[in-house]
Amino acid sequence: MIAFSETQYVRIDGSAVALEISSDEEAKLALKELRHKKREYQLLKRKLNAAIKNAPKPKQKRGKAKSHPAYESPIAFVGHSLFEVGALLQGLIASEEGDAKPLSQEQLVAQLAVVEETILHLDEAILHIQGRF
Repeated sequence: MIAFSETQYVRIDGSAVALEISSDEEAKLALKELRHKKREYQLLKRKLNAAIKNAPKPKQKRGKAKSHPAYESPIAFVGHSLFEVGALLQGLIASEEGDAKPLSQEQLVAQLAVVEETILHLDEAILHIQGRF
């Protein structure tokens, strides 16, 4: 994912945004931090949208059993079998290396909703500071 920068005056917990300011100077610095955080979350939103677009669609189950494809020659059968074995080995190697399983489309949509809500709260905090100071 994305590594977020550390902030001094802004705290984000889930999608809630909290400010810790007591003077005009701190308000100016907090406003800069809020704008920076908003850009970071907008970047994360773009990445999530791209991941949702590229995520594999859930497969629909059919009523009938899947039939094996008819091969034109024995060489095509051997080639296809070797390809399947290679794909299985690649999956085993990836799981041994600790590669994380990609998130499903539903999980990505849920994360996107949290990010959008956080951006909304960041906007509210920016408006609050601009109206107050």
